[in-house]
Amino acid sequence: MLIYRRCYIQISKANPFGIGFSRIAGGVESFRRLSSIKFDVRTTLGWDATTNTSSKTQYRQSDVYVFCLLHHQDKSSVDPLDLSQWTFNVISTRRLDESLLTQKTLSLVTLLKLQPRLCGFTDLRNAINIEAAIDNRA
Repeated sequence: MLIYRRCYIQISKANPFGIGFSRIAGGVESFRRLSSIKFDVRTTLGWDATTNTSSKTQYRQSDVYVFCLLHHQDKSSVDPLDLSQWTFNVISTRRLDESLLTQKTLSLVTLLKLQPRLCGFTDLRNAINIEAAIDNRA
């Protein structure tokens, strides 16, 4: 029996430090099969804090998505705070948009077919920066 936990992080450049977190969603769900792991990637209306208005069109709000999986299998030693037990799948929003169009959910199996950058926590910043550069290409 496989047990995975999932979360995802959307990254946007609306932060004065460059790339920032626009939303972090965590889950405590347990899954018996990899095919049942799904992430929400729906388009939404953006919000402008300076004008307090919503955008008129829906789109994916972030530049980069980080899909996180707690892959540790031993229930007796699993520790969600131990970042070495997590795998991070990083992909630019541009790549998601080109492949998924208006799709609202993304399974782990489909995500892996898109060939995201797989990394551990220590390489996460570099993977995000590489994918952000892909997203910002004209």
